[in-house]
Amino acid sequence: MQIRTQSSARRTSDTRLGEAAQVLGRFTLGRTEARGGPASGRFAVVLRKTAGAWAIIHDQTGAD
Repeated sequence: MQIRTQSSARRTSDTRLGEAAQVLGRFTLGRTEARGGPASGRFAVVLRKTAGAWAIIHDQTGAD
């Protein structure tokens, strides 16, 4: 399987979330017909930095 992404990121500082980042983008999966064929869509991920590590706190992904 081949995965390609295009994304943009924005890092913010919010008193409710602490240090946070939002990533918006598109994905394309190159799959064989036996594995369901090609697929593509959009995604949005929100991350929060706590104790020096980034963690995903929200992920929304959808197919075209």
